[in-house]
Amino acid sequence: MARLTLTACLALAGSAVAFRGTVPLVAWSTESSCHLGNLQTESAVTDWDNALQILSIEDLCSHEGIVMVEQSGLHASDLSLLPSSSRLSRRILSSPSLFQAPRLKLPMDLPFDALAGNITSLCGHIAGDWESLELGSVRPDTRYLFRLQMPTLRGSVADRRIMMKEHETLLSDRLESIASLFPSHLVLLSGTPLAPLLFTKRDVDDAATHPPAPFYDTMQIAPDSSADGPFLSRYQILTPGLVSALLVVFVVFLPILMVGIGAVASIQSPVRMEAPKAISQEKKHQ
Repeated sequence: MARLTLTACLALAGSAVAFRGTVPLVAWSTESSCHLGNLQTESAVTDWDNALQILSIEDLCSHEGIVMVEQSGLHASDLSLLPSSSRLSRRILSSPSLFQAPRLKLPMDLPFDALAGNITSLCGHIAGDWESLELGSVRPDTRYLFRLQMPTLRGSVADRRIMMKEHETLLSDRLESIASLFPSHLVLLSGTPLAPLLFTKRDVDDAATHPPAPFYDTMQIAPDSSADGPFLSRYQILTPGLVSALLVVFVVFLPILMVGIGAVASIQSPVRMEAPKAISQEKKHQ
């Protein structure tokens, strides 16, 4: 039993570590012509560079405003904690173009820095600050790039749920300001890994009990023609951690259980057969 427990713990730990090193990317656009709408959820996309290939230069430069949102410690499962009635959920659901990659492995340097540099140099967007946006002092006929660093997200599922509601309010207010000035805009929301010193065992336990899931699984997005296809081709059900746990149960636990049942049955059988003999001997002595 000790070996069985150790094997199960190792399986869960392996899935938690794999989850720890990944972050989600969610991109949505107000333009129906953007190529995001032609893509399904790319659960198989695990590399940041491959994920960015969905954004062509034409798609990026066609937007009047671009918003890049970064949040340290954000997991794909955190996005599913948001209720479908929240402003952010409704905004994403109503966007003509949507793309997500739930599990991306990021390079050591921050990928948004290089992406922001490419946008400003290739598309001519200028870096905007939120103060001038709130004051309405943006230049007309000018394309802007805004970056927003959200507060760090960490802790248990209950703590993260509370923080996500607070952060959702802040982000929704910012996006409403963007939408009022830039009807054509693109939003890139991505997590960034926690610093090594900020990562705790509690975060690992939370990752093991709350595995990553596609953002719109719990959002119940209405199906469209672009998402038609077999169910298993659109959703990753058998994760490595789940497969390992099932193998442990069927290969190790069930044989031990069968042997234990057989041993108990062999011990109890002689006792039941010897009971009548003892009673008959007492009758003879009487």
